[in-house]
Amino acid sequence: MRPIRSFDRQSPMNRFLLSVPIVMCLGIWRRYAGKKGSSGKNGKGWTGQLNTLQRPQLLKQTRRFIHTRVTQLLSHKNFCATFVYGFNYEQQRKPLWEDLETISHQMQEAWCVLGDFNTILRKEDRMGGDEVEDYELQELQSYLDSCKLTETPYSGAYYTWSHKTVWSRIGRALMNGYWHDLFDYTHANFIANELSDHSPIIIQFLQTSKPRHAFQYCDMWSHHSTYQGLISQALAQEKARQKLVELQESLSATPRDPLLPQHEHKLRLHYLDIISSSLSVMRQQSKMD
Repeated sequence: MRPIRSFDRQSPMNRFLLSVPIVMCLGIWRRYAGKKGSSGKNGKGWTGQLNTLQRPQLLKQTRRFIHTRVTQLLSHKNFCATFVYGFNYEQQRKPLWEDLETISHQMQEAWCVLGDFNTILRKEDRMGGDEVEDYELQELQSYLDSCKLTETPYSGAYYTWSHKTVWSRIGRALMNGYWHDLFDYTHANFIANELSDHSPIIIQFLQTSKPRHAFQYCDMWSHHSTYQGLISQALAQEKARQKLVELQESLSATPRDPLLPQHEHKLRLHYLDIISSSLSVMRQQSKMD
């Protein structure tokens, strides 16, 4: 696993990655064939990358998946990420499901699983080729139920793999329940597969804006016997504070003025006296209550 900066920046894929305007990128894992350093039979394996905002730690690696623990360098949040490649036939994929189920049963933190599962979940996930049979939809659904994983909200290309007249959605990004507790909102973006027959997957960590808490005034307050006194006291306190701040700014700008320190001392004592009076009133009211 290599960070983006160690890749050839002139390659089409890396030029694209470096231009993507996102804050945090989880990673991209894509199958390739016939390249130097590939793993698996017939030169088929994976290549992938996490950008420099993430620090990955390799936990386990097989021909079917790479399991990592990742630390976000900006937020210091930790999560697990498993990049998968499902083989072409159902019988060959069984060891993958078994390994992932073992991981899921031991998982006590945020976890995402993404990559090429090589199987579909819905009938509309394949267009062209052989007609989708009902039994084909059970394999991945059974795994999702067993591992308690859900699909991440996504956008971009629906079909993640294409070959001549067949289009399939076999690439997915899945998250467990701990993931939703750790992150506000996560979004998967499937990029059009122009450089490969597989669509790259980019996981985006988005910050949700929190609404401001508006001050709510209750009319009944104005009928209280101490209402006018409290308002007057608060206004006097704010007025004294503002005068003190303005004078301190003037003193900072012209520190050699001989009159300003004396004036600042008087205003500061006046402000502290008002605060002490306010605290005294509140103590008396708390005893009465």
